[in-house]
Amino acid sequence: MPNAKPPHAQPPHHWLRSQHSPLGQIRQRARQLAMLTRQLQQDALPDSLRGKWQVARLDAQELVLVADSSLWASQLRYLGRRLQDAAEAYTGIRPARVSIKIAEQRQAPPEQREKLSAEAARTLRQAAEGFEDARLRRALLHLARRADRSPKD
Repeated sequence: MPNAKPPHAQPPHHWLRSQHSPLGQIRQRARQLAMLTRQLQQDALPDSLRGKWQVARLDAQELVLVADSSLWASQLRYLGRRLQDAAEAYTGIRPARVSIKIAEQRQAPPEQREKLSAEAARTLRQAAEGFEDARLRRALLHLARRADRSPKD
């Protein structure tokens, strides 16, 4: 039987659904934190802060929130006592302190400009010669010059 699975092999969903597996425990904890985030956002804080942060950790020592920006983080810091009270009301755990972290902003990679071929530049120059409108002619010549500045492969 070359295709037989070893007796301990299980499909991935088994490990995710099982609350006794490490992955299942992580998944369950993520659900609990998401639920606590929703409860705190809906009931404990102003609507203006809704959706701008999430709970990252809660234990007796600390409630950690991750805010989308420093603006939201500073507003959340002022509400620390209210957050402690609400966390205790929902979970029975009163954290000793509240920490606000700012989510790392991911920047989009710089746009890669398409390279202009020498033939395209030649066509633009020829087209520019055929126009009487000086502004259009200058614009076409400006585009054609980009081929001269394009990095060569």
